[in-house]
Amino acid sequence: MFKSPKILLTGMLLYYHFIRTCIRLQLINQTVVLIKFFSAIAINTLWQFLWGERDNKNLYKRKELQMQPFNNE
Repeated sequence: MFKSPKILLTGMLLYYHFIRTCIRLQLINQTVVLIKFFSAIAINTLWQFLWGERDNKNLYKRKELQMQPFNNE
């Protein structure tokens, strides 16, 4: 989903601080936040497991096709 680990880490830190502020202000219930947070991690992990490898293979195939010389026979 994210191309750079810095973007992912920054997003996670911002999300963490936002959630901590909401919990501190008692705007939302802490258990609901934990359930949503861990379900989002599980869904992202499952998506990477199912589709990440396929996307990488397609990327390598595209690079290999670009590297092959063009034959006009």
